[in-house]
Amino acid sequence: MTGQPIQGEGAFFPPMRTGDERAGKAVRWTARRESYEDEQQGTIQRLVLSVTLEEVPFEIQFVHGAQRLAIHVKTDDEAWRSKIMMWQQELRSSLQAKGYASCELSTGSFQEWTTEA
Repeated sequence: MTGQPIQGEGAFFPPMRTGDERAGKAVRWTARRESYEDEQQGTIQRLVLSVTLEEVPFEIQFVHGAQRLAIHVKTDDEAWRSKIMMWQQELRSSLQAKGYASCELSTGSFQEWTTEA
């Protein structure tokens, strides 16, 4: 497995709905990118993004391989976890329209998950 640390600052929060006051606000983030080989799926890419939005820490893992995408969101804020899961069907539909065979979205608290999900 190979990993590359990445960090920066940028307008991470895209406008989710018209009039969203958070749109385009700059946030600091750090990320780690890894890739490894899987005998069945080929190359698997994982991006782990750590960011704090509205004083709430998040860790978001994107795991991509063979037209499959899994997104795991860790936060201790229950309201955010519920909100994220409300976007699940919209996300799945968008990714299937782009040719993804499957898309999985899950959430959990920092205590429930280890860093290596």
